[in-house]
Amino acid sequence: MSRYLLLSLFFAGMTLVGRAQQMPLVTNFMFNQLIYNPAAAGMQETQFNANLVSRFQWTGMNGAPVTNMFWADYRFPAKKMALGLNVNYDKFGANRNTDLLLNYAYYVPLSSKWKLSMGLRMGFTSARFSTAYLDRVWDQGDPVVEASNISATMPKAGAGFQLSARNFYAGFSAPDLIMSDKQNLYGNEGKPFFSKKRNYMLLAGYRIRLNDSYKLYPNIRFSYFPDSKVRADLNLIFEITDYFWAGATYSSYKSHALMAGTHISSRVRFAYAYEFKRDLGINLNTHEINLMLNLDGLFRKK
Repeated sequence: MSRYLLLSLFFAGMTLVGRAQQMPLVTNFMFNQLIYNPAAAGMQETQFNANLVSRFQWTGMNGAPVTNMFWADYRFPAKKMALGLNVNYDKFGANRNTDLLLNYAYYVPLSSKWKLSMGLRMGFTSARFSTAYLDRVWDQGDPVVEASNISATMPKAGAGFQLSARNFYAGFSAPDLIMSDKQNLYGNEGKPFFSKKRNYMLLAGYRIRLNDSYKLYPNIRFSYFPDSKVRADLNLIFEITDYFWAGATYSSYKSHALMAGTHISSRVRFAYAYEFKRDLGINLNTHEINLMLNLDGLFRKK
């Protein structure tokens, strides 16, 4: 076997017990907060939004992760609430996983400038591990290989809080606060309910207005999963208002990224990120594409 196939098989096996810590850590997280925090529903400047994200991780490696995500949110006018939807699909080695999640957020005004959002998320994860997804296996009829085929549908719920103002946001969430894990796919065997492994996320950002045309956006994300180190991602974006933006990301996991985006129209924004990392003597480069849609008034009758 080539070293690429060996690595693919190794990582594919590890995801049986480790997928919980593999939340889709997208590079453009500041534009996709609803992926992590249900309280972020309706927190965009526009009322009705939809985002598409495709992430091609570790390109050139056989069985490397590919993640596709769709989310949408709608803030009800004259009401202190919003609804959101997440649909995630990722494949990684012998794994295929799909998430379908509904989000609800309720806002509490703290002052004329500040508000607190509280969010809940419910849905399910469909997880499948099958060696049939692998390109090359030594002996397809091997009992060990055949016994490795696992599938499960797991109810899932999460919660979060977000504090925001015109130029600031800070949110904390547990995206998988409650999850059924009867088949021990997440390494929870023998653990009582309140000690099960969960992801915890903290996101924050601030908009600095330089003048009427130029702005700076520093953003930070902390992610924690039990038995692993806290991961920190810090980025800085420079924007020419309503035209173009570019930035860079530094990660404590020794992966860094360059980002750029443009306003295609008043309703459509496009963003691209290139993440680069070298490990085990291999270049683990990642491409991420993000399409952001403003749907305000699109379906109203003229």
